[in-house]
Amino acid sequence: MNMLVQPDPYRAPALPRTLARVDESREDLLKSLVADPASPYPERAQKAACLARRLQELALALQAPSERKQQAELERMVQSPNDRATLAQLTDQAFRARRPRRAVDQMLHILDIQGIPRIFSGLDRTLLKGLHSFGGYLPAPPTARQWRPF
Repeated sequence: MNMLVQPDPYRAPALPRTLARVDESREDLLKSLVADPASPYPERAQKAACLARRLQELALALQAPSERKQQAELERMVQSPNDRATLAQLTDQAFRARRPRRAVDQMLHILDIQGIPRIFSGLDRTLLKGLHSFGGYLPAPPTARQWRPF
């Protein structure tokens, strides 16, 4: 008789090998935290800051390439308030329009005034430049009624 083992819903999933190593070295990590006696901050606060820094380093090491790319985009957005405002306008105005032609017109208007945000990757900026240059010549996407066969 072949019995399938069902996973226990209350048990934590097995940790990846990298995380298991981190868990095993937890005691070593806590022992390695050293406070500076000359610092005006309490020893506990210094150790907490060291631990936070080390955990951040470990989190960065475990980050997937796609997560790093997204993190870089968010970092660029935080650094550039003008681009952040442009992105907010695009989200607020252009994507709220019910008619596709109106959405394109809104995007073109915002891009005319604000320019193309630098927070996007090179490919995304190129696509936005293409939309900015040729968007006014594109036909409006068909509506649901135009797609109906009857």
